[in-house]
Parts: sequence; structure tokens; C-alpha cells
Amino acid sequence: MKPEQLAYFRQRLEERRAELNRAIGEAQRDAQDAIESVDEGGDAAVQGELAETALDVGTRRTKEYDEIDEALRRIETGDYGRCEVDGEEIEIGRLEVLPMARTCAAHARSAERSRPPTL
Repeated sequence: MKPEQLAYFRQRLEERRAELNRAIGEAQRDAQDAIESVDEGGDAAVQGELAETALDVGTRRTKEYDEIDEALRRIETGDYGRCEVDGEEIEIGRLEVLPMARTCAAHARSAERSRPPTL
């Protein structure tokens, strides 16, 4: 991958990481607010659902944040843009859509097919 492409993806990843950092903080505050409103006489069931939803959102965002950190580490080590399965270059189009991709499209599809279905 060319240095200017790496710089472009690094910037995209860093921008998304900053967005997620803010969103994770908001999710934590939302969960805390929901918990505190129960103490103030709010509907415990509703507030419990709101807190759980906020925590779920925060967990998903934290997972994405960690994936971005890993992609940034791969940029530093020179492994970014290489499929972890076969070492071939990941398609630029795939990285445009999913800059933290660890595998090429073919290996991602293969992994998806081998995963058991979920609800």
C-alpha cells in the first residue's frame, strides 16, 4: 500500500476513534442517568431497559474502538491492508467501507458462512 493511502486510512481511523470515544462517554452517562432516575422515583423497569440499552450501545462501540486500535497498530507494524489469512492485499474498496478489515472479502465471506446462524 502506498504511503499516501496509509495516511488516508490512518486519518479515517483516528477520526472514527475520536467519534467513538465521545459516543462511549455518552452511553456511559446515559446508563448512569437511567440508574440515577430510578433512585429519584422513576419507573424502575423502564429505566432498567434504558440503562441496559445504553450499556449495550457502549459495549458495541467499545468493540469497534478496539478494532480501530488494532488497525492502527497494524499500520505501525506494516501489516495494515494485508489479509490475516493469506497475507495478500485487502481490496481498497473493502478498506474504504471497513477500514479496520483484517481479511480480504473472500476470506470474510468464508468466515461468515462457517459461523452458526444467530437470531
